[in-house]
Amino acid sequence: MLDVRQGLSRSIDLSVHMRVHLRGERLHECSTCGEAFSGPGKLAVHMRVHSGERPYECSTCGEAFSWPGSLAAHMRRIHSGERLHECSTCGKAFSVSSNLAKHERLHVHE
Repeated sequence: MLDVRQGLSRSIDLSVHMRVHLRGERLHECSTCGEAFSGPGKLAVHMRVHSGERPYECSTCGEAFSWPGSLAAHMRRIHSGERLHECSTCGKAFSVSSNLAKHERLHVHE
């Protein structure tokens, strides 16, 4: 059996870990907008919303993004033509999952 404390060197680390995962506590609050996060890294990434920082730049066109996932979606949508999200009803494929979700709503209303 895996020991939950593995990698947590101090009992306080385990306590915080358990509060975050078992109770869903968000201990790191943004001083600008009050939104709270489970870890300091997530708060640091969130702060890009307020600072305007965009460290992830497309090597093809130079457009910059705040999050690596946004850059990856941009690469699929704009440069690769890759379409990973396929409609189970008609087979039409989309590069972004939210576009597939919008499309699938059309089938419901037919």
